[in-house]
Amino acid sequence: MTGEVLLAIEGLRTWFSVEEGTLRAVDGLDLEVRRGEVLALVGESGCGKTATALSVLRLVDDPGRIAGGSIRFDGVDLLSLSEEKMQRVRGDRLAMIFQQPHASLNPVQRVGRQLAEVLRVHRGMDRDAARERAVELLGQVGIPDPEARMRAYPHELSGGMAQRVMIAIALACSPELIIADEPTTALDVTIQAQIMDVLRDLCATGDTAVVLITHDLELVAEIATRVAVMYAGHILEECGIRDLYDRPLHPYTQGLLASMPVLGANRETLAVIPGTVPTPIDLPPGCRFA
Repeated sequence: MTGEVLLAIEGLRTWFSVEEGTLRAVDGLDLEVRRGEVLALVGESGCGKTATALSVLRLVDDPGRIAGGSIRFDGVDLLSLSEEKMQRVRGDRLAMIFQQPHASLNPVQRVGRQLAEVLRVHRGMDRDAARERAVELLGQVGIPDPEARMRAYPHELSGGMAQRVMIAIALACSPELIIADEPTTALDVTIQAQIMDVLRDLCATGDTAVVLITHDLELVAEIATRVAVMYAGHILEECGIRDLYDRPLHPYTQGLLASMPVLGANRETLAVIPGTVPTPIDLPPGCRFA
């Protein structure tokens, strides 16, 4: 059972200045996330899902900027916080699992130190306690021989192993909101199921919420409680997980579901969505999917 609203986004606009003009990656987005729920944010590449996530954490770099709207986390507008106060929230109460782990981990620090640092900064643990908890977290996300892996550098890890380290860092402080951007892309199905179980258990307490950004609609069916379908910078449809598959209302949602490959189905060709996605630099009036 989900609880009170934890994250409320209203009218979010995240724009990027490029040579051709202003690229409106997120353009008037409204979204709510409640405690204890797993909200899946789905849509094709380039629709603004990751830009939305980076906006919530205030990690949008130049030439990007948050041009308008509000992002309220537990009643506080994150856009009004100083960078110092935002740093206290980020990584502690609010965490993100990034899509490219090797680009997010510090290449010159051992992974154990990076994980323990989160616990020392946000939880005030001493060195030994932080190290012990770090080993426990690495084991929790399915890393074999976590004691030995504590001494590894990121380049010594496979993509899947590095992703699991990123997940452990995100889980370290038991945050109230976890934004997971394609968290299982580099993982095999066994580890994927293990990570999903960890996230599901966190949400079961009723205090933690997860925003799962993914293309995997089968994964959405397994773990999500609610779905938001994104297209060209804003939300087209929001619904419960059962309604998504039983009664999709928007033509784009219907097209997404129809394009899913079905094991054993006798199809000569895959279903496609006709037309071309409008450019975020020159968005049409009215419904962008039309």
